[in-house]
Amino acid sequence: MQFHVRTKDLTTYLEGIAGQPFIQQEHDALDIIAICGEYESQRLLLHRENFPDNFSDLKTGCAGHILQKFMNYQIKVAAVLPITVMRGRFEEMALETKRNHYFRVFHSKEEAEAWLIQ
Repeated sequence: MQFHVRTKDLTTYLEGIAGQPFIQQEHDALDIIAICGEYESQRLLLHRENFPDNFSDLKTGCAGHILQKFMNYQIKVAAVLPITVMRGRFEEMALETKRNHYFRVFHSKEEAEAWLIQ
């Protein structure tokens, strides 16, 4: 698992390297949670390529299982996803999470980082 450790405004977060897989299966979320603990950070910035290919297909349950693990451990996740992913049920779920403190979808890294460190 490759990631960057970032610090901005005295807040540390982990960032999955853009273009590289970070989470391939549900159990990888637990490994990431452990890594967050090692760095004493409860913040995570992920890019589209960091998620499994079926993440946006809600019928698979992949997104729900992964996000539930992060929420259970109070890991704040900002996802930078292209607008093309935002369709159907996944778009509905992403809009619903705007009320959620632990997961949000953004179209730019800058927006995601701003939310993550607030």
